[in-house]
Amino acid sequence: MTDRFGHFTVISLILLAILSRWLPHPPNFSPVMAIALFAGARFGSARLGVVISLMAMFLSDLYLGFHSTMPFVYVSLVIAALLGWDQLRPARFGWGRLAGMSSVSAVIFYIITNFGVWMTQDLYPKSLSGLMTCYVAGIPFFPATWASSLIYSFALFTLWSLVDQGREQVEKRTSTFFV
Repeated sequence: MTDRFGHFTVISLILLAILSRWLPHPPNFSPVMAIALFAGARFGSARLGVVISLMAMFLSDLYLGFHSTMPFVYVSLVIAALLGWDQLRPARFGWGRLAGMSSVSAVIFYIITNFGVWMTQDLYPKSLSGLMTCYVAGIPFFPATWASSLIYSFALFTLWSLVDQGREQVEKRTSTFFV
């Protein structure tokens, strides 16, 4: 990623993630998971996808504050970026696959972060029963996580597709203009 468009895209994604966390929004409804999937898929490097996701979260957390479950949130984002890189890069991309990976990333987020709540907070007994109670208590938040992952993933990948098509048309026009 050496072109200015690539740098602009990375900075835009980080700013989108930060602003989406700072602005009021329904609980668990943000584009952060979709950005992790997208960053992993579209920048040709799993490492860059992970860095973009973690940087956006860390910078927004500097303002919002950190809490005991943040490491679990960060791990979820790393997994989403790696899923994006492995399953959604251009050679493997498909809209059905995007829906599947958006759903899988939401489930992974639910499992890991609720485990983190159970593990780090004193809300539930440290037993299998307490863990199951924690997962049940997290169910009302899952639909927003899942819906936002799907909606924002489709929005980001659709926008990227449209921008990419526009860039190709401009490149074709300019290459024939100078021949």
